[in-house]
Amino acid sequence: MPPVIVSPDLDVTSFQNDLGQLDIDFLLPNGICVPLQVDIDRPLDQIKQELWKQAANYPLFQQLATFDKYGFLYISGEGQKEDVMDESVGISELRLAASFLKVVEKPADDKRKTIDRQINSLIGMKGSNYIQAQHSVSKAEISEFRQKMTTYCNNDVLKQANQDPTGLVYFEYKHPCRLRSTSELPPDVENMVIDYIVLTVIVQETGTSYKLRVKKLSTPDELVKMTVDKWSSKSGQKTINCNDYVLQVLGMNDFLYGDNPLVMFKVNSYHT
Repeated sequence: MPPVIVSPDLDVTSFQNDLGQLDIDFLLPNGICVPLQVDIDRPLDQIKQELWKQAANYPLFQQLATFDKYGFLYISGEGQKEDVMDESVGISELRLAASFLKVVEKPADDKRKTIDRQINSLIGMKGSNYIQAQHSVSKAEISEFRQKMTTYCNNDVLKQANQDPTGLVYFEYKHPCRLRSTSELPPDVENMVIDYIVLTVIVQETGTSYKLRVKKLSTPDELVKMTVDKWSSKSGQKTINCNDYVLQVLGMNDFLYGDNPLVMFKVNSYHT
């Protein structure tokens, strides 16, 4: 196993390659260390799913629970041990001081304690900062601030729900598209694709798969419509609504949607 990188400037993202990838060692609770090359902007919850797939090839995997039972611990740029509070962020936002993440079991606490930890993280009251803050800020002030923040966040959630009744805006925020900068393909790929690509689409609702030949500049919405039309034709159902479905990369948490051509999406598989 290669040595763990410790960055002199306390931010290992400076060691990323030209593709924005970084070699990270993941220390699992069963004592096994799994090295992975990860995209520094890829959400950590997706990285954790990929980690679990790789961990299945290592000894003692049966000792682990499902991936959702665990979180990440890292060494921050301030030299402090920190819990990852939001797994929707990428490694680039953590400012790691060393190229490893420790996988730890999530504490079995209630939502109130989780909210308290998140508020502490937001206002910088963690580690040594928390101890110093306790001497300068009264418990009453801390309690009042937490109460106000909770009320503000609850009101903001309700406001967003009213402005986004379909949930589409929140979905796009939670699952942003990972896109290439251009729809042009590399020459060697272009020679193989020419004008069309063949994709296999599985309808999760029925488990039925359809192989479709689509133009290389087709959009996800066009592929969904082609799938629904074929599904409707084969099943005899005439009330299937295209707007009720979205493309998800098989085995991944990546979603394809919007007006960009399919060839612009960054995915690890051609199955959707």
